[in-house]
Amino acid sequence: KNLSDVIQAWIRDHLKWSVTQVRNFIVAYGMLCTATGLSATPWMLRNFSPRGFTTITNLLNFFAFTARGLSPSSWLFLSMMVPMLPGVNGASATALKAVAQDIAANQGFGKGEFSAWVNNLRAFSGSVAPVLYGQVYAAAQNRGRNPGLTFFLAGILGALLPQAMLHYVTDSDMVA
Repeated sequence: KNLSDVIQAWIRDHLKWSVTQVRNFIVAYGMLCTATGLSATPWMLRNFSPRGFTTITNLLNFFAFTARGLSPSSWLFLSMMVPMLPGVNGASATALKAVAQDIAANQGFGKGEFSAWVNNLRAFSGSVAPVLYGQVYAAAQNRGRNPGLTFFLAGILGALLPQAMLHYVTDSDMVA
């Protein structure tokens, strides 16, 4: 969601996709996200700890976001969808959401109250991120640099920074 505008500019201006190619990408991507959400992500959630799942998906997202904008290549852009599928669109936080909900309940937060706080934070980041990414993309393009490096920034803010924060959370902190 946060990168939708940047992705559209990238595939239109740098990958030179036609309207039909964009449509096919959106349909295929939606189907892949659905299939992964029904298969790989649940399998990973069952077979890895919350920390393990989050770490794996964060690192895969960072790698894929960083690589997909290195150069204007349709092959590179499309192939980098595969590693990010289990954790993309916020799915990398799936395992920690349940842990956070349990901790919040033990601290006296009602489920609705905690959900509202989390959704407000998500809405804030969802309003700031597209503006930030759009400005970085435009600045890079105006300066003759690779605007695809905006994906690198997204990888840092959306995967590497949360992973660094998780690094400082102890296992005992993650128990309600």
